Amino acid sequence: MSQPNTPSSSLDLLLGPMCNTFGVIVLVACITALLAQAPPDNGQTKASPTKELLERRLKMAQGEKEKLNAMLGDSPLPLTPERGEKLTELERLRRILESLQNQTEELDKTIAKSAVAISIDPGLQIRQLKADQRAIQQDIESMNNMIPAMDEQIAQLEQRRQSLEKDRHNASESRTIKMRFPREHSSDLIPFAVIVRHGKVYPLLLANLSKNPDITRTDSDDDSTRCEPILAKGWSVTADREKIDSLFSAIKGEGVYVSIYAYPDSFDICRLFRQAIIDQGLQFGLKAITENQPLFFSSKGSSPPPL
Repeated sequence: MSQPNTPSSSLDLLLGPMCNTFGVIVLVACITALLAQAPPDNGQTKASPTKELLERRLKMAQGEKEKLNAMLGDSPLPLTPERGEKLTELERLRRILESLQNQTEELDKTIAKSAVAISIDPGLQIRQLKADQRAIQQDIESMNNMIPAMDEQIAQLEQRRQSLEKDRHNASESRTIKMRFPREHSSDLIPFAVIVRHGKVYPLLLANLSKNPDITRTDSDDDSTRCEPILAKGWSVTADREKIDSLFSAIKGEGVYVSIYAYPDSFDICRLFRQAIIDQGLQFGLKAITENQPLFFSSKGSSPPPL
């Protein structure tokens, strides 16, 4: 004989599937927590069997949830406080199920990353690191071998520098001209004055000790005479060399030296004239005169000393 369908008996029938569903969800949560804490064995993961198990548990939980929904949705029972609590519990279980589904997706991503990490060969990386280490060691040895050669080159360059410095000093010493100042020479000789101007030479006296007519003389009140060479006169060092040699031969034994007064326009001629004096074995003194400076001669005047 059938019993009447009361609300309390309907709730008892509903309590069994709900407890089974909740138990399945708790079991799945425990398995997920254990898998998250378990370390991999020998660098390889065991996530694939666990993933399959988790998927089967989820399917079972979804099946139980669908049965529970069907039972709740098709039941014509009125909404009582007990049924309201069960519906609240059902909603909470739905949220837990969604959380488990999200964890499953995260686990899939972790498994994919682990697969990529496992696919990299550690031995290949070690071999590459050892090859890099050998290359660095070879570079260090090459640098160590270059250091003695560089030291030797530096020593050679230093020796070369010292040699060049010595050569420079010797060349500088060889170019040094030692000059003798006029006052160091004997002043017992008598000066024989010669003016070099207009590209010619003008001795004040001739070989017979007479006045040279190529020079204009003007007496002053202070017992001095101004001597001015005539432009169109004078002796050429090259064309009148015989006159010059004859003059020097006449005065050579008289204890005199040639006192030269050179103007700027005749410095080149002065060098030729000086060579003619040296060829005759005479000494000479030299004084440079400015372009428009007049020459005065007197018995109290001074002459450039012999060089």
